[in-house]
Amino acid sequence: MKIISRRRIYASLLSLSLSSAIASAQQPMMVNFVRPGESNPQGAYLSDCVDVSPQFPGGEAELIRFLNQHRNYPRDAYEMGIQGRVVCGFIVDVDGTILNASVHRGPCRSLGAEAIRLVEAMPRWEPGRIHGQKVPCYYLLAIPFRL
Repeated sequence: MKIISRRRIYASLLSLSLSSAIASAQQPMMVNFVRPGESNPQGAYLSDCVDVSPQFPGGEAELIRFLNQHRNYPRDAYEMGIQGRVVCGFIVDVDGTILNASVHRGPCRSLGAEAIRLVEAMPRWEPGRIHGQKVPCYYLLAIPFRL
């Protein structure tokens, strides 16, 4: 009878879980959304599952500059000393427009409303791509609010 160590069992389980994760990562994951004026749901790829992720014009440094220039701290959150990050999700469509902006998590409603206002005020993004073709992508963005 052959005795197998716990370390070998854990290594085997880890390799099995990694191989299944890699296999599932090869197929791009999608979420459904509805474009304005349409009634049929469309599919959007998760931004981590595309070859080229959507990008704010000018890159991440320009995105931070845009947020800092256009962010207005809500009065009630300021007076109550509320701060934190608001996580927003939105679709970057094939033409770069922002659709279906929503708050996933945030410290309060007023900070969430300001984050949505910022996202909807953004210029057109560079869309995501799969095999060189533009595709709609779902993107998550954390917007910080600090006093």
